Amino acid sequence: MPQRWFHEGVDIISWGRSYWRLHKKKDRASESLGYRHRIVGHPWYQQFGRDWDLAHPFPESLLSRTRRIGFDRGGAVAEMYQAVIVHDYFDRMWDQLSKPDRESMAESLREVLLDIDFLISWADVDVVRGLIKVTYGPQEGFLFPVERWEAEPSLPHDYVRLARYIRGRPVERLI
Repeated sequence: MPQRWFHEGVDIISWGRSYWRLHKKKDRASESLGYRHRIVGHPWYQQFGRDWDLAHPFPESLLSRTRRIGFDRGGAVAEMYQAVIVHDYFDRMWDQLSKPDRESMAESLREVLLDIDFLISWADVDVVRGLIKVTYGPQEGFLFPVERWEAEPSLPHDYVRLARYIRGRPVERLI
């Protein structure tokens, strides 16, 4: 399984937030169950081969459920649900990779995360100022897409913690 930093890094790139508490909770059972911990708290992982596969990881049924959660409980809850699903996706994908491929993936993610300018231009995440670019469209009542930078106060602290962990650590210790 990828270490928690990996999941947090994907979150920062995807949503401009680190759901580290969510990932810690999801993987808590690994302390007692080891690799088998995914039988607890990893429902999307368990549905692999039935409801999804690596070629089609996010079927319409899942997208529909995410939209429903957003409508019923708000965008923040829907985003957290997506973080849970993506966690399970990366766990399943990780299982398919060889050790050299895992090392390559970890090194690539580390390079992206440590390049602050690239995060701003490619992922629309400013980890220094704590800003994320958000796009609003028809679902939010706009006639056309509107982009704006919004504050994410926890981002600088979470990013510094993550960067401190991955900077200079041998890739073998990151997988």
